[in-house]
Amino acid sequence: MALLVALLLACLYLLLTQSRALAAGGRASRHCHLLIFLVSSVTLYYLVGAAFLLFAAICAVYEMFFRHRWQTSLLYVLAAGLLPYIEGTIIFGVSIVDTFSRDMPFSWRILYYAARRRGVTLVYLLYGLPLITTLICGLWLALADMLCSAAKRASGNKKLKTKNSKLRNSKALRFSFYVLRFLNSPRLSWTVESLVLIAIAGAAIRFSRNDELKTRFQVDYYAYHKMWPQVLLAARRCPTDPLVVHAVNRALFHTGRLGYEMFS
Repeated sequence: MALLVALLLACLYLLLTQSRALAAGGRASRHCHLLIFLVSSVTLYYLVGAAFLLFAAICAVYEMFFRHRWQTSLLYVLAAGLLPYIEGTIIFGVSIVDTFSRDMPFSWRILYYAARRRGVTLVYLLYGLPLITTLICGLWLALADMLCSAAKRASGNKKLKTKNSKLRNSKALRFSFYVLRFLNSPRLSWTVESLVLIAIAGAAIRFSRNDELKTRFQVDYYAYHKMWPQVLLAARRCPTDPLVVHAVNRALFHTGRLGYEMFS
């Protein structure tokens, strides 16, 4: 829930700052961006605690790579360090550790319990994926801007115009040509982006797969519905789990095989 609220506020920030009234450059628009960020940060920290750091990181990356305002991005990073301390530690009296970790996957409240640590990897992925995606898109946009400016300088240089044959054979320019062609092709970019999303989804499914837990759920379902042969068949995939062993003993009893196969 905290993750969804942080992402919702981040989307709202992007929507507000991209409006025509605030998208124009100038000191007034920067002050409005900062005001929106501060109000959103104070409200978000009160609602979801340290999960606000994800919102601040996304906004800082956006201002750095998409709006080209490194001063504003640096200011957001400083605010992300000061606001939790002021609002959490000074105003609400929360410990400094909980100020920057509560409701986050690396909090001691989560890592202290073994049952909660089992699914913490997936939570790390859920928190990191939006930020990593924004960072990759920002770096990609910066690379595209750099290549476009290099192409413009090359086309405007008279000396380079007289050496067209050498320029065509240049590896750097060939790479720039392919990248710019990709950026100007909506169908190709859509295909590559779809493949990236499929790869991310496949990796999430692969690393979140838990055969032992799946077997435990199957055995519990079959035992609840008194499907004893299915219990014995499913239990072979996880024969050492105490809950599975208990269900196996019940299944052997109801099938009349307990005295013969209990220790097999």
